[in-house]
Amino acid sequence: MSRLKISIGQFSHITNLSKRALRYYDEKKLLVPEKNVITNYRYYKVSDIEKGIKISNLTRLSFGIDEIKEILEAELTGDINFVKMKLKKRDVELRKEIKLLSEFEKKLIIPKKEVSEMNMSKSINGSISNTIPLIKEIPEILVVSKSKMGSYCQTIPELVGELMQIIITKENLEKCVQMTGSPMLICRDDIEHKESENVLVEVLIPISKSIEIPESSENVVLKNLPKATVLSMVHTGSYEKLGESSLKVFEYAENHNYEVAGNMREIFHNGLLYTPEEELKTEIQLPIK
Repeated sequence: MSRLKISIGQFSHITNLSKRALRYYDEKKLLVPEKNVITNYRYYKVSDIEKGIKISNLTRLSFGIDEIKEILEAELTGDINFVKMKLKKRDVELRKEIKLLSEFEKKLIIPKKEVSEMNMSKSINGSISNTIPLIKEIPEILVVSKSKMGSYCQTIPELVGELMQIIITKENLEKCVQMTGSPMLICRDDIEHKESENVLVEVLIPISKSIEIPESSENVVLKNLPKATVLSMVHTGSYEKLGESSLKVFEYAENHNYEVAGNMREIFHNGLLYTPEEELKTEIQLPIK
């Protein structure tokens, strides 16, 4: 049995499945987590991540829950021909949809070049760095941090912007305050928010020296992020593929008998908004002992 337990919030983030969807899959016995008999909180195993990613990918291909069950069961029993048949059928359907969209596109007034750029900006293709997780010693880091309930995709850029405004004030520039590292996310969803799809998002920016936090800035704190030994892996490509790299990190930790010693960190080494998806660099850090 897996020793590492992953909360529903972190599992949702890794697999790109909403917490509402995860509860639904639990009810339908498609993806059943362990439950704490006292709190009834759901916890997932490392081995559940791969299955969750497969479900997420099949969902994005518009397979229904019954079809997803059939495909996963066929894969489990080694009936690869059935899996290929279902994927081939969906491929034919998608090609028909693409043809219809292409015909519709021709009727639009949008110039071809602009349509091409729009499609590229929405690309979901991404690649994963082919490195294995590495052990790194992270020193204590002074950070300015803000936490907020919300969705990851909307809240992270919002919090980065708010923290940057606090850092680059005239007073701080005169003190020569500088960023000493890239913005990072701490995955802190340690409790279930049963009535909401929102999670507790905490964004941190490393800085060179102490700053004054404006009284008007809610939930903004200056603190020292403690030193840690982490498993580190750099993911290259779309954030939607980030879960596959996270799976490698968790599998490595479990296979080498490491215990998780803190919340997972994600460090955004280049732009959150303007970097092409295939060039995005995100470092996953999992504290271990």
